[in-house]
Amino acid sequence: MTKTVDRKYAAIRRRERGIAQTIAGGLIGARKVSVWEVLIPIVFIVRFAGIQKRRELFVGNFLYTKHLALDGARKIMRNNAVRKEVLGAIDEQTKRVLVAHTAGVYSEAIRACQMKEVRLLLDHFVGLFRADGLAYPDLVLSAYGRYERYEAFLKQLQGIEDEVYRTSCETLGEQADTAFIDKVRESTGRIRVHEAELIFKDR
Repeated sequence: MTKTVDRKYAAIRRRERGIAQTIAGGLIGARKVSVWEVLIPIVFIVRFAGIQKRRELFVGNFLYTKHLALDGARKIMRNNAVRKEVLGAIDEQTKRVLVAHTAGVYSEAIRACQMKEVRLLLDHFVGLFRADGLAYPDLVLSAYGRYERYEAFLKQLQGIEDEVYRTSCETLGEQADTAFIDKVRESTGRIRVHEAELIFKDR
C-alpha cells in the first residue's frame, strides 16, 4: 500500500511540476521580464535576474498550494491521518508564513484564499490516490469517469485560483503585474483543458 501511494504521489507531483514548467517556459523567455521578486509563495512582485532562476522561482510559487495539498493527501493515505487535522496543520503552517512575513505583501486575505484552494486540492488528490492505476491519466479516468466531471473540477480550481490572484493584486496595488498574471491564467487554463481532452479522448 505504501509503495503504491508513493508511486502515485510521484506521478501526480511530476504532472503538477510539468504543468508549471510548461507555463514558465512559455511566459518567461530570453528577453527581460518586468521587475519581479518572489517574497512569498504565489505572490509575484519585484526583480530577479536569469531566465532559469526566474522560471524556477515561478514554478516554486505556482506549486506552493499544490504541494501543501498533495503532501497532506499523502499523509491521509499513508498514515491514516484525519482530514481535519491535516488541514489544521496546513493552516498553522501558512499562519507562520504570514507572521514571519513583514514586508506587507502577504495578507490574511491572500492566505484565506490559498486555504480554499488547499481544501479543494486535498480532496482531489485523495480521490486520485484512491483511484485505480499508477499513471496520472489513469488516475484521473478512474477518479472522474467522465470528461464533464473533471472539467467541472478544473473550472472550480480556476475560480479559486482567480480569487487568489485578485486578492493578491488588491494587496499589492500598483506593484502587481496584472498583465503577467492574466497570461498565467490563460496559459494555465489552456494547458489543463488540452491535457483533459487528451485523457478523455476515447471516452
